[in-house]
Amino acid sequence: MSFDDNRITAQTLVHWPTTGTITIFDTEFTAWEGSQARNWSEPWEFIELVEIGAVRTDAATFTVQDTFQVLVHPKKNPVLSAYFTDLTGITQADLDARGQTLPQAVTLFEAFVANSDTVLSNGGDADVFNQSFACHELDCPMDFSLYWNIQPALLKLFPGNRSISSATLPELAGADFEFKAHEALEDALAIAAALKHLRADGRI
Repeated sequence: MSFDDNRITAQTLVHWPTTGTITIFDTEFTAWEGSQARNWSEPWEFIELVEIGAVRTDAATFTVQDTFQVLVHPKKNPVLSAYFTDLTGITQADLDARGQTLPQAVTLFEAFVANSDTVLSNGGDADVFNQSFACHELDCPMDFSLYWNIQPALLKLFPGNRSISSATLPELAGADFEFKAHEALEDALAIAAALKHLRADGRI
């Protein structure tokens, strides 16, 4: 899911890494009909994690080495909206059966990224963690020093776009990749596929 925020948690990527291990991640978070357009401004609207998806790749080719996925119980609005389920395919039954608490989910995610040299997201996904912990009235324990937002770099690569979603990135890059948009792991795989194609073409 696409999310832009004025706060800076992840740094803006300037140079595409060519060595080491990269984790690419995406998030899905609570949403309702029209919530993005009104920037979650209703008093009952809160941005809370529902899913974290990630892939581990090598920086040289962006070949996927491993994947990660976890569902997260939101606190302020624990019942998923019909809009969210229609968008992501995640049902309340899925969440009830497999959901983790926010601290549990983040512990699992940080274990997955522990040996990464770089962590990338396409947009303000890192800030979703901060917002989620605020909803739980907890301090966010995460160290974002290795986190980088690739959206500005993509906009330079594909001028004329106001924003580039993970759903449209593979097509823009010319990558032949079929996936289900608005599902965090699928979106992370889509980003990796696009970057793999761009790296092979020598564009990044």
